[in-house]
Order: sequence, then structure tokens, then C-alpha cells
Amino acid sequence: MGGLRHIQTVDAVDIIVPPFLHKELTIKAAEAGKHVYVEKPMARSLGECRSMIRASADAGKRLMVGESYFFSGPHVLARKLIDEGEIGTVQQVRINKAPWVFTPEEDERLDGGGHDPPWRFDPVLSGGGDYPFMFDHACHLFATARLFGMYGIVHCVPVCLPPCLPTCVCDCSRLWMTST
Repeated sequence: MGGLRHIQTVDAVDIIVPPFLHKELTIKAAEAGKHVYVEKPMARSLGECRSMIRASADAGKRLMVGESYFFSGPHVLARKLIDEGEIGTVQQVRINKAPWVFTPEEDERLDGGGHDPPWRFDPVLSGGGDYPFMFDHACHLFATARLFGMYGIVHCVPVCLPPCLPTCVCDCSRLWMTST
């Protein structure tokens, strides 16, 4: 990324690497005068996030964390219905998330590696400790709840880890947020 400063035609970069690299690359990009779009989760710790924010602010550049669920068709429709008053005030968001189901095409696209690369389960590299699902994927669930207007207190985040998945019937990966 050292040569990035000299590439005048590049205004922004998309950081699409595992979270343990986000801080370093975001700071380098900001120092090179580039806006940054970093994939979720933003970083492994609040301290890393603050360093990224500070570097971008010091450089006068924008920093955005990618949240693809905001653009999901059902979520866009739900937000539209909320905005138009078709749905009353949102009092609670309950999200259930099942394990990823792979199609043969998806498995081929990922060279048989699936969505579970080894860094996701390494507490140092992922930042997620014993709960990689909560760290790496739950940010989508919290962002979705915020999209629907939920800025309240999280009341319940039960998580079930393998071996109970994928045959789990205990409604284990759910997120409840209730407006206060």
C-alpha cells in the first residue's frame, strides 16, 4: 500500500481482508489520502476501531464500515414500510439465523472452502474468541435492528456452539433488542 499515495486516480479503497488486518491497512490508506470502506467486523477491538477512526479523521478522509444487510430486499422493504407509517413503532426485533446452506455453485465459487476459513476461529486473528459467530456475523443482526429503528438495550443474545449446529432446534442464534 506504500505506492497508493502516488496513485492519483484512486480516491477510495475497499478493505476486504480478515479483521486482524483491518486496522493496519485502514491507517495506511488514510495516511495515503484515501477514503476507506472496510468490511465488517470493523476491527478486533474498540481500541483498533478508535485508531482507524482517528487516522481517517486526521487525514480528513471518510471511513465507512460495510453493512450489506442494509441493502437486502426484505430489509429495504421493511424500512420503507416503517418510514411510510405502514408499520407502527417498532417495539422489538427478534432475529433467528440458521447456519449457512451451501449450494453446489456456492461451494464451487469458494473452492470448497465454505464461509469458515481458519482465521474465523482463531481468537487472536478474528477477535471473536470462543464466539466467532457473534463477532463475525452478529454485527449484521445488530445493524439490521438499528436499521429498523432499534437503539435500545440488548436484552437477550443466546448462542449455541457446535456440535449442536446444524441440527439444533433450540432457537440458539437469536438476537432480541427492545426499545427503551
